[in-house]
Amino acid sequence: MRLLASAALGAITIAAGLSLISGEQAPARASVAASLNAGQTAYPQRPLWGDTHLHTANSFDAFTAGLRLGPEEALRFASGEAVMTASGIEAKLHRPLDFLVVTDHSDAIGVTADLYNTPEDQLSDPTLKRWRAMMHEGGNAAYKAFREMVTAASNGTLPADFADVEKMRKTARRVWDGQLDAVERYNRPGKFTALVGFEYSLQPKGNTLHRNVIFRDGADRAR
Repeated sequence: MRLLASAALGAITIAAGLSLISGEQAPARASVAASLNAGQTAYPQRPLWGDTHLHTANSFDAFTAGLRLGPEEALRFASGEAVMTASGIEAKLHRPLDFLVVTDHSDAIGVTADLYNTPEDQLSDPTLKRWRAMMHEGGNAAYKAFREMVTAASNGTLPADFADVEKMRKTARRVWDGQLDAVERYNRPGKFTALVGFEYSLQPKGNTLHRNVIFRDGADRAR
């Protein structure tokens, strides 16, 4: 079982108040105080820093916004390695994180990246062709494509390929397995903790009800 690291966002100070007590109460109070003081030595003293909500190119919104790095690159970057950004700039953290959870959206995971990388002559649906062209154009056009996708999903008017449950399931399986493999490669107990996770993306009638799901176990329990 993998130890779930937690980030300390602030210092917590515990102040013990003094009160007047009778002679009979003193031994009991002293015993409790001694126990508390003894227990403090085992209380965690090291804050751990990480990210529990990070999207990669596998999330439809992040991809249309221009992100082209996947879980592999995200984990490399978080653990202190240098990565090349989509704009061609090398980036490296001054201090590596202690842990990372890649939480890509569960719905439509990997779908926009697949559409972007599909040759145009292999697409027959005019809407998908247009969305692909808009993503390749980038900027405002890509953002407009994203908004159109969200609206179509909310209205139940997605193109057939995007509404094909079996096709989406196969895509999700492939992308999820790839993420799990990356997590296992970069998890280094005691040095860097790579956690399995995703963002549950329930969106009834266009209203978001999203929750990050973080596994306490490894890939063997998440497949």
